[in-house]
Amino acid sequence: MKVILKREFDETLERDWKLLEKKNNLIIFQTYDWNKNWIEFNNSEFKIMTFVVYSESKPIAIFPFYKKKKFFFNILKWIGNDISDYLGPIVDKDYLVEKKIFDKIWDEIILKTKFECDLIYLNKQSSHKTLFYNPITNFLNCVKYNSNYGINLLKWNLLIKDKNKSIQQYRSKRKKLSSLGNLKFTYNIEDLEDKKQLIYQMIEWKKNTKKKQNFINTFDDKFYSDFIKKENVSISAIKLNDKFIAGILGLKFKNDYYFLLPSYRIENETFKLSPGRILLIDLINFLYEKKFNFFNFCDGNQSYKQEWSNEKIDLKVYLKSNNLKGYLLKILLRFLIVK
Repeated sequence: MKVILKREFDETLERDWKLLEKKNNLIIFQTYDWNKNWIEFNNSEFKIMTFVVYSESKPIAIFPFYKKKKFFFNILKWIGNDISDYLGPIVDKDYLVEKKIFDKIWDEIILKTKFECDLIYLNKQSSHKTLFYNPITNFLNCVKYNSNYGINLLKWNLLIKDKNKSIQQYRSKRKKLSSLGNLKFTYNIEDLEDKKQLIYQMIEWKKNTKKKQNFINTFDDKFYSDFIKKENVSISAIKLNDKFIAGILGLKFKNDYYFLLPSYRIENETFKLSPGRILLIDLINFLYEKKFNFFNFCDGNQSYKQEWSNEKIDLKVYLKSNNLKGYLLKILLRFLIVK
């Protein structure tokens, strides 16, 4: 096997990446288009260090990294680590399943980063069955630092039976909201200009909430405004008398749904009736009826996500120092992020 370091997204990398995409069970955050879009938005801020593994000229794995300087440290991270909710290598399902083989490849990658990077920092990884095969979490020393939540939609009927009181509250508030006028749920706004208008409106609503600062730090509206042209992007909404009162930005990929940004209009008349919660349940019911497999709440462990989930997704981080400077940063980061 041969490990090649790529410092740009060229035609060969695109070809190899899409071959692996076609053959293997990946998620949207691993696709070439998603990562290329991220590169185009951030290219001036870092240096690409993507490793492609070949077996007899056939691509069997891609490790999409970039190197960024932070203060006095050079840190190797996943491409898209500030936007993507789950990260990991793109791996051929027929390879890298044995620790001995993976260790040999990983040692070579480490060697190629040794004189360029002080620390390897790989977060947002998981071994959850609904995601993808990740030899890093399988074979290396990764540490759990947080959890996300999701819904196995094949068991949605069982979940709502256990949430009888919450479902009754949802139905009651939806009925009261409907009494104020014409209430309409839309799974996906089709018109591109309407999508852009609503996403900017949702951002303004979000900035008016108590969690404004956390939202500003974690949401890149420019990235999503451009990616919104892709068919994977879904903006669901409810309208009251032709006025949007709540929206959800999500991603649909294969038979899974990724929940990214919920937002709602703060008005006395509608706010007390929880339009955001009503839209969320409307959306989950719609996806269940359309035979989606999984609803992934993605980043965040807010109480409402835990309440409506039946799956817990542990997140893990891999930290590897290449020198003394990196070791000191590793100790600091481990103290800060591992609870």
